[in-house]
Amino acid sequence: MLPSLPCAEFDPWFLLYEGEMIVGVGFQNFGSPAVRPAIRHYNEYVPLAGIEYVAPNGPACLAEWVETDGIISLHTFFIKNPVTISC
Repeated sequence: MLPSLPCAEFDPWFLLYEGEMIVGVGFQNFGSPAVRPAIRHYNEYVPLAGIEYVAPNGPACLAEWVETDGIISLHTFFIKNPVTISC
């Protein structure tokens, strides 16, 4: 992702790697999750610092949208034990 990426071309999906192997796919949507007690949530709220860490060269609109609207992330893994993946 480059700072020059037009905001209209931002794709909400990304690949997840462990070394050089693709182990999953992630989806990000702008917005804030509705937290409902006693309901399991499969999405992850990502703070701006997390977005800046994984996309340090993202376009300015990415940070702006995260600050104003929030961002939700969902991961789907293609391996049996994704908890063993290290960052």
